[in-house]
Order: sequence, then C-alpha cells, then structure tokens
Amino acid sequence: MTEKTFRNKIYWFTFLFSVLVIWVHSYNAVLFLGNTGAAASLVRLERFFGDKIAQIAVPGFFMISSYLFFRGYKPEILMRKWNSRIRSVLVPYIVWNSLYYFGYVIGSRLPYISDVIGKGKIPFGLLETVDAILNYTYNYVFWYLYQLILLILLAPLIYLAVKRVWPGIVFWRSC
Repeated sequence: MTEKTFRNKIYWFTFLFSVLVIWVHSYNAVLFLGNTGAAASLVRLERFFGDKIAQIAVPGFFMISSYLFFRGYKPEILMRKWNSRIRSVLVPYIVWNSLYYFGYVIGSRLPYISDVIGKGKIPFGLLETVDAILNYTYNYVFWYLYQLILLILLAPLIYLAVKRVWPGIVFWRSC
C-alpha cells in the first residue's frame, strides 16, 4: 500500500470516529420534535446509536494513535517519538488546561459571570494551578487526552508486551 493510500485510510477512519463522537454528544430529537410519542422511536434510535454503536469512537482514536506511534517503531527511536508527542499532545494539553483554569479563575471573580459558572470563587495558587493543569480539573473533556499521555509514557512497556518479550519472561520464570 502506498503512503498516500495509507494516509487516506487514516483520514477516513478519523473522520468516521469524529462523526461518532459528535453523535454521542448530540442527542437532540426531543429539542425539535418535543417529548411526543412520534419522537419516542427516533429518540430510541438516537440512543441506540449513541450509547452502543458510537462508543467505538474513542477506542478507535486510541487504536489509530497507537498504530501510528508503533508504525516503524524501534526502541532506539523512542526519544524521537516522545519528542514528537510532546509537541502534538502534551503541549496542547497543558495550554488548553491552563486557558480553561485561568478562564475559570478570572470568571469566578467577575460579578455576573461567577453566577453563570456556579463554582464560587476558584482558588488560585501554585498548587491549585498545577493540579488544575495536570488533572484537567476545569476541562473535563480532556479525560481522553490524559489517558493518551499515560499510554504514550507506557509505550516501551506496551511494546515489550506486544512483542511477547515480557509474557515470555513471565511464563519462563513460572515454569
């Protein structure tokens, strides 16, 4: 398979998974049809696809990400792979979590906006800032990115397990 064909397949899969993520987060038949009997079957269909079928989206993104990480992987290029993921995953994670946190801190101190936020006055300090940024405290949708970062850090261990190096050692020791 040519590189262009490979990339096109990746783009189509990421497009499909993106549509499924949107589907999971966009139940809206009741908004347009009201809570009527006519809408009930459409709501059930929406829920079936969103709760059953579309749930493959995030695992699908994880599989694509791991495949791309391990494509052409050798232990000696681990640092290059990690450096690449620092720029493409870790930096955006830190930047966006920082923006969210500082937005909440500022917003919680403004009279009318603090009522909309509804969290009271958000504490501000070094420990609170580090906690908010590392643990996605105010940007809950980054749970998946946090998990992806952990998987990237565990990549050498995953590689050994996939290549059956560790299972072989474990079974050899137990005999």
